[in-house]
Amino acid sequence: MMTIEEFIERDEGRRLEVYYCPSGAKTIGVGHNIDALGLPPGVKGHLTVNGAITDEMADYLLKEDIKIAEGDAKAIYRNFGRMNED
Repeated sequence: MMTIEEFIERDEGRRLEVYYCPSGAKTIGVGHNIDALGLPPGVKGHLTVNGAITDEMADYLLKEDIKIAEGDAKAIYRNFGRMNED
Protein backbone atom coordinates (compact mmCIF):
# COMPACT_ATOMS: atom_id res chain seq x y z
CA MET A 1 0.00 0.00 0.00
CA MET A 2 1.22 3.48 -0.88
CA THR A 3 1.91 6.10 1.77
CA ILE A 4 0.15 9.45 1.52
CA GLU A 5 3.47 11.03 0.55
CA GLU A 6 3.98 8.51 -2.28
CA PHE A 7 0.40 9.01 -3.46
CA ILE A 8 0.76 12.80 -3.61
CA GLU A 9 4.17 12.64 -5.27
CA ARG A 10 2.90 10.22 -7.89
CA ASP A 11 0.40 12.85 -9.00
CA GLU A 12 2.32 16.06 -8.27
CA GLY A 13 5.83 15.01 -9.20
CA ARG A 14 8.92 16.47 -7.52
CA ARG A 15 10.76 19.57 -8.66
CA LEU A 16 13.59 21.08 -6.70
CA GLU A 17 13.51 24.36 -8.60
CA VAL A 18 10.66 26.87 -8.57
CA TYR A 19 7.98 26.34 -11.22
CA TYR A 20 4.47 27.59 -11.87
CA CYS A 21 1.66 25.08 -11.47
CA PRO A 22 -1.21 25.02 -14.00
CA SER A 23 -3.16 27.54 -11.90
CA GLY A 24 -0.21 29.95 -12.03
CA ALA A 25 0.98 29.62 -8.42
CA LYS A 26 4.71 29.66 -7.69
CA THR A 27 5.46 26.11 -6.55
CA ILE A 28 8.39 23.93 -5.45
CA GLY A 29 9.04 20.41 -4.14
CA VAL A 30 6.01 18.16 -4.23
CA GLY A 31 3.33 20.73 -5.01
CA HIS A 32 4.23 23.21 -2.24
CA ASN A 33 2.44 26.48 -3.07
CA ILE A 34 4.97 29.21 -2.26
CA ASP A 35 2.45 31.97 -3.00
CA ALA A 36 -0.03 30.67 -0.43
CA LEU A 37 2.29 29.18 2.20
CA GLY A 38 5.68 30.83 1.77
CA LEU A 39 8.88 29.04 2.72
CA PRO A 40 10.61 28.50 6.06
CA PRO A 41 13.64 30.83 6.38
CA GLY A 42 16.22 28.04 6.03
CA VAL A 43 14.60 26.68 2.88
CA LYS A 44 14.16 30.16 1.42
CA GLY A 45 17.80 31.01 2.12
CA HIS A 46 19.02 27.78 0.54
CA LEU A 47 16.85 28.37 -2.52
CA THR A 48 18.12 31.95 -2.87
CA VAL A 49 21.77 30.90 -2.70
CA ASN A 50 21.55 27.67 -4.73
CA GLY A 51 18.59 28.16 -7.06
CA ALA A 52 17.08 24.88 -5.85
CA ILE A 53 16.18 23.01 -2.68
CA THR A 54 17.33 19.56 -1.56
CA ASP A 55 15.25 16.38 -1.58
CA GLU A 56 15.23 16.55 2.22
CA MET A 57 13.75 20.04 2.09
CA ALA A 58 11.11 18.90 -0.40
CA ASP A 59 10.22 16.02 1.97
CA TYR A 60 9.98 18.46 4.89
CA LEU A 61 7.68 20.83 2.96
CA LEU A 62 5.47 17.91 1.93
CA LYS A 63 5.13 16.66 5.51
CA GLU A 64 4.27 20.17 6.71
CA ASP A 65 1.71 20.61 3.90
CA ILE A 66 0.09 17.31 4.88
CA LYS A 67 -0.14 18.48 8.51
CA ILE A 68 -1.89 21.66 7.37
CA ALA A 69 -4.31 19.70 5.17
CA GLU A 70 -5.08 17.24 7.99
CA GLY A 71 -5.74 20.14 10.37
CA ASP A 72 -8.08 21.75 7.86
CA ALA A 73 -9.92 18.44 7.33
CA LYS A 74 -10.31 17.94 11.10
CA ALA A 75 -11.72 21.46 11.43
CA ILE A 76 -14.34 20.73 8.76
CA TYR A 77 -15.11 17.07 9.53
CA ARG A 78 -15.36 16.29 13.25
CA ASN A 79 -14.82 12.56 12.67
CA PHE A 80 -11.88 12.93 10.26
CA GLY A 81 -9.37 11.39 12.69
CA ARG A 82 -11.60 8.37 13.22
CA MET A 83 -12.27 7.64 9.55
CA ASN A 84 -10.73 4.50 8.11
CA GLU A 85 -9.54 3.77 4.59
CA ASP A 86 -12.41 1.42 3.78
